[in-house]
Amino acid sequence: MRRLTLSLLFVVLVSSASHAGYELTISRSSTNPFLISDSPPTSPPLLRTLYLWTICSPANFQIEGISALQAALTDTSNITVLSFTPATGVLNAGTATNLLLGISNCNSQLFPFLLGEILIYDNVGSICLASSPVPLGVSCETNPSTVPVRCFGFASNGDTPPVIGDANDGCFSNAILGDPALDDGWQAGFGDPTSGGQGTDDKVLALAAYDGALIAGGLFLKAGSASASRIASWNGTSWSSIGNGVSAPANPFVAALLPFNAGADLLVGGSFETAGTIPAKGVAKLTGSSWSAMGSGLKGTVQALAVYQGLPYAAGTFTQDGDSQVVNHIAKWNNPNWDPLTDSTGGVGVNATPNALAVFSGSLIVAGSFSMAGNTTVSNIASWNGSNFSALGPGLNDNVRTLAVYNGSLIAGGDFSNAGSLLVHGIAAWNGTAWQALDNGFATSAVAALCLYDDNPSSPPGQHLFVGGNFNLNKEVTDGVSVYFSRAARWQPSSWSGMGTGIGENIPVAHIVHAIAPFDGKLYWGGLFVLAGGKPSQNIAAWEDNEAVGVGDDNRVGFNTAFLLSKPSPNPTRLSSTITLYVGNGAQVEVSLLDVSGKLVNILYSGYLSGGAHALRILHATPGVYFVRATAPGRVTSQKVVFQ
Repeated sequence: MRRLTLSLLFVVLVSSASHAGYELTISRSSTNPFLISDSPPTSPPLLRTLYLWTICSPANFQIEGISALQAALTDTSNITVLSFTPATGVLNAGTATNLLLGISNCNSQLFPFLLGEILIYDNVGSICLASSPVPLGVSCETNPSTVPVRCFGFASNGDTPPVIGDANDGCFSNAILGDPALDDGWQAGFGDPTSGGQGTDDKVLALAAYDGALIAGGLFLKAGSASASRIASWNGTSWSSIGNGVSAPANPFVAALLPFNAGADLLVGGSFETAGTIPAKGVAKLTGSSWSAMGSGLKGTVQALAVYQGLPYAAGTFTQDGDSQVVNHIAKWNNPNWDPLTDSTGGVGVNATPNALAVFSGSLIVAGSFSMAGNTTVSNIASWNGSNFSALGPGLNDNVRTLAVYNGSLIAGGDFSNAGSLLVHGIAAWNGTAWQALDNGFATSAVAALCLYDDNPSSPPGQHLFVGGNFNLNKEVTDGVSVYFSRAARWQPSSWSGMGTGIGENIPVAHIVHAIAPFDGKLYWGGLFVLAGGKPSQNIAAWEDNEAVGVGDDNRVGFNTAFLLSKPSPNPTRLSSTITLYVGNGAQVEVSLLDVSGKLVNILYSGYLSGGAHALRILHATPGVYFVRATAPGRVTSQKVVFQ
């Protein structure tokens, strides 16, 4: 027997001047456009509200309209669309069957725009967005010369939502996004600095705690309300500049930060020729707020800094120090000079650019994109023991971006897929003798930042490895259970877990995390992005995993988020029925009674409810089918009740 269900279909019209695509999503949240899946309803069908969003891409363009919004019968879902209500200021013209919606100009913004609400009967199914009222599998591409529009659906049946408009030009399963309850950990307030937020106006490449503050370095000129030339100081509430920052005739930036000398100094590396008012090539020292040069400097970009055997080491694009001494991409600071790393055969440095340094098992590890270390053949990673270079087994088959030491192993992250013949997908562990995979890694993506941090006071310290990059995918972490990872993940200590809806969610632009560092009880993330946990976070974000002292995971904020209506009893009923609302954490709640068309009949309760079970009695005299709906910020639950 053919199952008749409904899918939402509409025509997309984009200005011919478009140079980039945009996304349309159906979400279960009015504040986060990427909550595109949900667990199955406990007692379907439920009357519920979904939300239609559009997300602008980096280039300026105009959406002329999203028209002919309509419901059509398909075999791909089990959701009945009852109505669509445009958001305020979005409806430009049209009728109930031919709505014209649009954003006049995106003005280079990446932020999402809410287009309207979709009222549905949810009988455990999905909605798919298509470009025209034709069978699913069509392209969402609006013009062959433009980037396709990626159209995401919504699924409540435990499956992944359908998507149209991918590279294969057909419907496929999109990732289930992370638990939005965990977004409690992502802190608000780091939005666009031109609109009063505490974000930065360009990417952040490095983070480090120093002198009672968090120091950020990158390409930015503004951090919050402070003018700051590529480096700034965050005291937990506001940003301030550090003198005149760093500068150069062309494209200066800060790429590396390293506390040194028992925290008295901060070493700063990057691409610059002046630090404050002091001539300094590629590297400088900050003591408090005073800058000083480090010898003649280094002729090129310093990508990484580390302390080994009590002395600072720098690695990067440079091949000479400021006095034209050959050092080949890595040098040791032996005040007042930079010294090359020369092995016992006369080989100097490495033959191409390193990106990361770390100390492991008594040696300095240098990693990046190179094939020779001294006169030793290596594959993108090598060890220096103070006299000679050596390979780390078969090495890694592509660029290494970051290193950390965790749980007795060296962790490498980058663009590689293999360690020798072992498939590792962007992240691997070296135990001193062999490479090991961390689960299945992150296929087709890069890991660019690693950080150890104890975000759970009730667990042993140092158990969590935090990972950032440009990954944006779902992974099956146990049989049949998928977790979504959007540029942020946690390894603890033998399995992956997501961090809410992550950083950037799945906006299909070049968002990436470049740096992670702890400060003042929070974990800060820097890079190029505009959202973290659904909150505006421009190039910097903060994570705080709130934990009640002395209790286990079931009481952690973000885990204890039950929000559920029980089945009414009696049901059907003639005069009254009782229903119980279970609230995990206290919240502002509204409980309403809706008729079968979705029209409001009565508000049963509106106000604050503490955590616990709350019984409500429903009185109604007119026979018919009704729905009780309870809403709280980011949460909704419904049940059907029948009066006879």
